[in-house]
Amino acid sequence: MHQHDNRAEANKKTKSQRELEAEATAYVVMRHFGIEHAASNYLATYNVEGEQLRNSLETISGAAKRFIAAIEGVNAEPEDALAAVP
Repeated sequence: MHQHDNRAEANKKTKSQRELEAEATAYVVMRHFGIEHAASNYLATYNVEGEQLRNSLETISGAAKRFIAAIEGVNAEPEDALAAVP
């Protein structure tokens, strides 16, 4: 997520902030689909202050929603096609 983010908004953030956002987004997306992932362990040991997390919630939430929608959109097509088969 953060490797190719060249938006001016992202460039104003520290590497630590971008890393937090990427790992937290991965955690949310994986958790949504019931997948255990190392992101949860990483976040548990990551030295994050409350203010840092609050500043990133909108970014994390928005990115997670976009990833989930994209994944579910891809996964929904075959199910829809199968539902139409008599």
